Amino acid sequence: MRRKLRRHLAFLMAVLMMLSLMGVQVLAEGVQVEAVQTTEGTDCTVLPEETDAEETSQSEMQKPDAKESSPESGVVTEEGKSTDSEKISVALKDEILTKGSLTAEVSGTTESDQIAYQWQVSENGQWKDIEDTATVDSRKQSYEVARDGAQKTFRVKVTVNEAVTVYSSEYKVNYYDKLQNGSFETPKVCDAGTLTYKNAHFIQVANGTNDLYWKTTAKGAYFGSGTQRDYYIEIADGSRSYYGNTVNDPKPVYNISSAAQGNQFAELNCEEPGALYQDVLTEPGTVLHWGLEHAGRWGTDTMAVIISDTKSMSSDWNPAGSGFDQSNPDVQAVLSDKTGKWTYHYGDYTVPAGQYVTRFYFVAVAAANGNLSNGNLLDNISFGKDLPNPPAKTGNLIITKQVEGIAASQIPDESFTFQIKRGEEVIEEVQIPQNGQWSASLQAVEPGEYTVTEIAQEQNNYRLEHTFYLVGQESQAEGMTARIDVTKEQTATVTYTNQYQPLMVVPTGVENRMFPTILMETAGITGGAVFLFLRRKRKEKDS
Repeated sequence: MRRKLRRHLAFLMAVLMMLSLMGVQVLAEGVQVEAVQTTEGTDCTVLPEETDAEETSQSEMQKPDAKESSPESGVVTEEGKSTDSEKISVALKDEILTKGSLTAEVSGTTESDQIAYQWQVSENGQWKDIEDTATVDSRKQSYEVARDGAQKTFRVKVTVNEAVTVYSSEYKVNYYDKLQNGSFETPKVCDAGTLTYKNAHFIQVANGTNDLYWKTTAKGAYFGSGTQRDYYIEIADGSRSYYGNTVNDPKPVYNISSAAQGNQFAELNCEEPGALYQDVLTEPGTVLHWGLEHAGRWGTDTMAVIISDTKSMSSDWNPAGSGFDQSNPDVQAVLSDKTGKWTYHYGDYTVPAGQYVTRFYFVAVAAANGNLSNGNLLDNISFGKDLPNPPAKTGNLIITKQVEGIAASQIPDESFTFQIKRGEEVIEEVQIPQNGQWSASLQAVEPGEYTVTEIAQEQNNYRLEHTFYLVGQESQAEGMTARIDVTKEQTATVTYTNQYQPLMVVPTGVENRMFPTILMETAGITGGAVFLFLRRKRKEKDS
């Protein structure tokens, strides 16, 4: 009898366990169904419709008869098909300032013609089709070069009615995506008509000089000449180089002993006040970093750092001539520094919507001797996507955040807080992400050991499983607190990665419960059923 009872009990336990596991599986499937859009009444996943670009691509692949011309010959027609191939041409329109793009303009076609575009880029002297990605479509009439087209050469291949192929002329994007010659090392003072005053050697070079990159809006007289006028920029030798038997010494003229970086530095204005500037190709929404070193000449000098869109600027634009307006929202900083030493300044800038060419410039606000054309020395300037190199005797620290098991788009801004200490002193707290940016930086900090601690938060319907950190190229370790050594003139990095696990929830319409709760309730039901079964068997035996 006991053996029979044990068999019944084992069978009942197996059935109940199977039922409980099936229930858990259904719950798990309920979570998955929520993530997939399905058509009501079917079990088919709804897929996005094919785009015209995809159909064009398939059509081109299935049309082996269509012939292409070489770029040199211009046009070839399909055999047996009459076309006015000699009248079809394509030109590129520069719309970088207003739209950040180049646009193909085709002539010699009618409204009924089918026109296909393929943008190409020159790499190592060879033309290559630009590959499509989630954010790049190379088969539209316009191609956005502001994204990554700085200093690249493009053309477009146009196919008409799958029979005639023409190529545009090539077009080079002459903008850079970051500031050039930030330490004024070119042209070299010793090679470009050197001027001398009190053993200090310098040059005055005009806009457009090779390898200068900088421009000024100030038109003035050349040093020592009252008649020769142009848009001159003054660059000084900050080294102790020999000019014949004379050792260069910038201090008697500029009250500074050396350049901040490299061998040369510049004065904001040459002989007249103006704006010293460069234009940079930018993509809206991108965070750019700027940095510079500034010093007074005859005492404390003051200047403004300004970043603006270029679309509304006329050819005779000169902000220095209209007086400085500190309420201008484009003003990023107003800097005042004493003579005799370089002071480093930095900041971040988010490119506004619709701004594809950005002007980074300086204007003098005040000079110690009262003459705005004197003073405001500059060196070690940077402006672009990359973090500036730290100035002498300082370092940088970059904190980057990553997540796994959850889409980054589901996490709100400022979800993660990082506390940075040097010794026992909290020097800063940063929050990530910020406007879609998943990194934060501390610039020009004192070298030494720093402690970074993450204060992580749980995310809705997700449980934090693990947190790992990676310092530089070291091995990954688990934990919330990392120790980082910041060294002189180097950038230290630490990357934190959180691994999340989705919580098990019941389908929509039923109260959400954690997976452990489900198991406990299932175990309770199973135990109750076994108790009732044993009680019934005991009664049968007693009777």
